[in-house]
Amino acid sequence: TAGRMVIDAWPDPATTRLTIAVQSAVADQVTLQLCNVLGRMLREHSLQITPGVRTVDIEVGDLPRGMYLLACRSARATVLRKLMLQ
Repeated sequence: TAGRMVIDAWPDPATTRLTIAVQSAVADQVTLQLCNVLGRMLREHSLQITPGVRTVDIEVGDLPRGMYLLACRSARATVLRKLMLQ
């Protein structure tokens, strides 16, 4: 599908650093947001993506253990993924 985005994150569960891969068929500006289960945004990272895969590392060692929601938002779509920090 044109404009479709796919996100992956590893390791899951993460301890100190989370690597996020954003795959897109089109160039776009995206915002990555890491939120806790209460919806509070704890990390935000904006990046320009080109067709293909773009990766970014986010430090998470100072965050409490538990379930988090990773959102990748663009003007075209929002993709969500659950992940664990331990």
